[in-house]
Amino acid sequence: MISDPGNSSSLSARARRKRVEFFGSLVAQLGRRDLSLLDVGGTLNYWKLNGPALPPGLFAEVDIVNLPPVEPASHELHGIAFNVYGGDALDPGSLRLQHYDIIYSNSVIEHVGSLQQQRRMAETIRRHGRHHFVQTPARTFPIEPHFYFPFFALLPLGIRTWLHQHFQMGFMGREPDWLEARIRCEETRLLTRKELTSLFPESRVLHERLCLMTKSFMVTNLCR
Repeated sequence: MISDPGNSSSLSARARRKRVEFFGSLVAQLGRRDLSLLDVGGTLNYWKLNGPALPPGLFAEVDIVNLPPVEPASHELHGIAFNVYGGDALDPGSLRLQHYDIIYSNSVIEHVGSLQQQRRMAETIRRHGRHHFVQTPARTFPIEPHFYFPFFALLPLGIRTWLHQHFQMGFMGREPDWLEARIRCEETRLLTRKELTSLFPESRVLHERLCLMTKSFMVTNLCR
């Protein structure tokens, strides 16, 4: 399976685990332990599956913030204290802490709306985290990772809306209502390398490849 959230052996699941391993190797180079991490838009299940790929002792505490409604909860996984709560990366005042050693985000920034809103999320990450690691799918990869349609992100909005109305589109499904379909298509905005370089000017934009093509980007100031 290419992408199946419930299948730990799917291509996307293996890519996520490999990504977390790479992230952990970059953090380990800082030479520090018991760091604080904010995961923007993540889930506890993500860390249940991928947390073992991290070197032990890197993080003492991980906050997971996601859009409300979210039931606040505390858990311990892999020797790390996890705090889950509702908040919005576009509203820094809703964050539990105003400073983190590292801010992490996996496949989220493409879902916050317009480029202006994406800039607001980038500003929050840069301002409130000493370091950051942001992953997002590449706009030009042949198969769009949400709708599973060739070059879907490059099509005009009207065509994307029509397709979403009339066909089962990946895990986004089929949305018969024109307005809802258009909103979903508008709010799923994949970025280019140039846009990411502008949003995170002090960071490196790394390429995650599949079959020699850039499948997604990893933006980080953990390496130069």
